[in-house]
This record gives sequence, C-alpha cells and structure tokens, in this order.
Amino acid sequence: MPTTSSINSTTGGDGYVFSSGSSWSTARDATTGTGSNSSASSNPYGIRATVTSGRGGTSFMFTRSFFYWSTSSISAYPTSGILKIYGRTMTAASVACVKSTHGTSITTADFDAIEGWQTGVNNIPNVTEYASAITSWTAGAYNEFTLNATALNDIRNNDYLSVCLIETSKDLRNVAPNSGSNYSGVYYADDGNLTRWPNLTLTMPDAPANNSIFMGTNF
Repeated sequence: MPTTSSINSTTGGDGYVFSSGSSWSTARDATTGTGSNSSASSNPYGIRATVTSGRGGTSFMFTRSFFYWSTSSISAYPTSGILKIYGRTMTAASVACVKSTHGTSITTADFDAIEGWQTGVNNIPNVTEYASAITSWTAGAYNEFTLNATALNDIRNNDYLSVCLIETSKDLRNVAPNSGSNYSGVYYADDGNLTRWPNLTLTMPDAPANNSIFMGTNF
C-alpha cells in the first residue's frame, strides 16, 4: 500500500531576504539583498511587494522567503506531494512557489537565487513553478501547495527540494507595487512549535510485490 513520508525543512536553509530602495527597479532587480535572516522563527512580511511614501521620500520593499528540504531518504519517485507553510498575521500578498538555487544557508546574496530569474522582466515564463500560486493566503493554519511533476522529479533526482516563495502579482510579474500592505506572513523551521514548521508531505508508491517463482523438479 502507499506510504506517507513527512519531512520538515532545515533550520539553516530557510529564512528570508529583503531588498529596499527609492526606486522600484533598483529594489526589485537587486542581485544582493539589503538584509537577510536565517534564524527568524517567523516574519509577518515574509512575502512582500510594497511601496510607501513619506517625508523621507518613496520606499519600495521586496521580501522573498526561502525553504530547503533534505530528501536524500526518498528512494523512489513520489506519486504526489504537498508543501505546507504555516501562515502568520498578514494575508494580502498572493504567493508563488518556485524553484530556488540556494543551499543550506541564507545570505543577502540569495535574493535572486531563483532558477531562470532575469532582471527587468516578467519572470512567469522564466522561472520553474513547483505548484500553482496561492491567491488567498491564510493566517493561523497551513497553506498547502500541491506539487507538480517537476517538483516531484527534483525531489528524487536531487535529494533535496529548494524553494522560494515570492509575491506573484507584482514581484514575479515585474509590475510596480501600488500598496503599502501587500504582504503575507510565514513561519520558519526555527519556530519552537513543531506544528508550525514548514513541512513536505509525500505519498510514496506501492512497494513492489514479491513475484519470485520457485521452480521444482519431479523425479
């Protein structure tokens, strides 16, 4: 019968990177972020694409969250998988789940660590999406991404799953933000409550039946 494998993300490989600036393109297309954190338990602004104006001028802010699962224990191709991220506080941003190129740590250099990423363009055609975007984020519960065949293949072939959660309508599509509240919150693996940890739940195929045939000889 099919079995289920539940894997939590690594504490070092998950966290967030943000970039800010007075120009939309400068902030969004930076190759190095303004700051990063790989030890935060959560961030109410974990996925963000905002603009605010005040006496100090206009400020654009983009935040992307990264997650890393070790799947070296998976010895067969999963038949299905669900990536679960626990939501915190804010829920305004839609969230895309794309393939990342970061590893087991997070630094400011990982701001654009997204496979296929190009500056100054709509990146929907360029990135590798692992699941359909979630347009209605939920706080206080798991948000579930149903993984596609590309993600399932990478889990088996690469022995890991490296993911970036990015705001969909503005950041990923290269559309200038027009709101100061377009962000959604997430919990990371450093949170003390295991029930909020980023989780990967995989359904594994049936074990092969033992079809060995033993031949005898009559004398």
